[in-house]
Amino acid sequence: MTINRVKIGLYILAIIATFFLFFIPLASDYTIDNRFIRKAIIGVPLFLFIIGKLLTVKDKKNNHIRFDKDIYIMIGLTFGYIFFLFS
Repeated sequence: MTINRVKIGLYILAIIATFFLFFIPLASDYTIDNRFIRKAIIGVPLFLFIIGKLLTVKDKKNNHIRFDKDIYIMIGLTFGYIFFLFS
């Protein structure tokens, strides 16, 4: 399995997880009362996206392509999620 297929799979899983995060609560009246668990569940698609970006950096590094933008995106998303988690 190539890195590109794994990246695409992670991005698709992130999109599906985001879709479920929006539409399952709309379809049912189920809510999560614990604030930390709710924020951690919201972070799952973000975590999958960050892992996909990490694989992109690895692939670009092996092919000697500039990957600084991907690093900045990963750092920004990680800091944003940490601040969101502990706010």
